[in-house]
Amino acid sequence: MTSIKQLFSLQEMDQALDRIQGQTAEVEQQLASHLAVEQLEAALAADAERLQDTQRLQRAQQMEVDTLRERSAQLDQRLYGTDVTNPRELPILQEEAERSRDLLKQQEATLQELAQKVTDIQTRCQTLEKEAADAKSDWQALQTQLGAQLKTLASEREGIVATRSRLASSVTPSELSSYETLRVRKGGKAVARVERGLCQACRMSLPTQHLQRVRSGRQTVFCSSCGRILFLG
Repeated sequence: MTSIKQLFSLQEMDQALDRIQGQTAEVEQQLASHLAVEQLEAALAADAERLQDTQRLQRAQQMEVDTLRERSAQLDQRLYGTDVTNPRELPILQEEAERSRDLLKQQEATLQELAQKVTDIQTRCQTLEKEAADAKSDWQALQTQLGAQLKTLASEREGIVATRSRLASSVTPSELSSYETLRVRKGGKAVARVERGLCQACRMSLPTQHLQRVRSGRQTVFCSSCGRILFLG
């Protein structure tokens, strides 16, 4: 008959493997996700595209302003020069020159707004570039660290698997099967230690008869509350 101590030791190996498996999955998930870098690079790409669009508008607006300035200068030259010979043309020319100046002011204001927008986007791009570079550097360092963790976990797992295999070979096939089935049903804990008359898995007090049978160690005793194998270590 397999001793309860063997099953308890086997469970400790299995719990250690569960821990390693959980840690390995967590590390692999971290390696598969570099969301911060992706988000920064996406934001940078969007701002770079926005900058190009705004600069195109700025160039078009500059051309419009240049055209209006030239037109306004021509009107002023006519207005204050000697080109106007008909007095009736003067009010019309004055009105046109005034409209041209007003329109020029509006377009210059728009040009200034575009120039400020370009500056703001350029500043934001510079900030994002630095943040993305820093995040990428941090990510590369983290990748190295996580890779080392995976190697350590794999080495630790290899050693535990070898120890478990030796231990499992000393357990009868039927008892090993019963243990593994119970372990699945009980969330990874098939064997529960008994301390101060309590099952340490469910924290329920054990009947005196159960305690005596556990102390004798001559048979497998199950907790009357949670159904786990009891071990007095």
